[in-house]
Amino acid sequence: GKSTIFKQMKILHQNGFTHEELLACKQNVHNNIFTAINVLITQAKLFNYDIASIEVIFFLFLKISFFFSFFLFELIFVLMALFFLKQKNEISLIEELSSGSQLSMDLLQPITKVWKNKSIQDTFMRSAEYQLADSASYFLNSLARILEPNYSPSEQDVLHIRVKTTGIVETSWSIESARFRMFDVGGQRN
Repeated sequence: GKSTIFKQMKILHQNGFTHEELLACKQNVHNNIFTAINVLITQAKLFNYDIASIEVIFFLFLKISFFFSFFLFELIFVLMALFFLKQKNEISLIEELSSGSQLSMDLLQPITKVWKNKSIQDTFMRSAEYQLADSASYFLNSLARILEPNYSPSEQDVLHIRVKTTGIVETSWSIESARFRMFDVGGQRN
């Protein structure tokens, strides 16, 4: 978008972002991840996808085990129920996060598991049918790096961040003897 051009001009013609400016973008990266995974979960539900489904192999294993022992059947049933509840809890945990939540390494596994879920991936493949930031896969595929305790956003991360522009933003730069000024007016469309 237009704001991305501003960021690119800063990188190309104004010596890029300072370390402090990059660190200030960390919460926006986290917000983009939070928004993307929640949009995917919500949309998967609207598509009537079973996002907490149990893999077919568990059902086959269950049927085979039934013939071996009733006790084993009960044990597998309990394990399957725990697996289902764990997936349900991961989704619930993610849904309970609010925008502005600080993401941490203890959320890496739940978010990664949900992101890699087949129904979520199918939902992602249909993203032309609903509004999902084009940077969703970039951030969700970079979770391990982003959720590191000492993470500092890279310039590439900053270019992928989506934040609604409010107000009027001005930037200027010089190339040789020519002076350029650019304005971004929040809420405007191309």
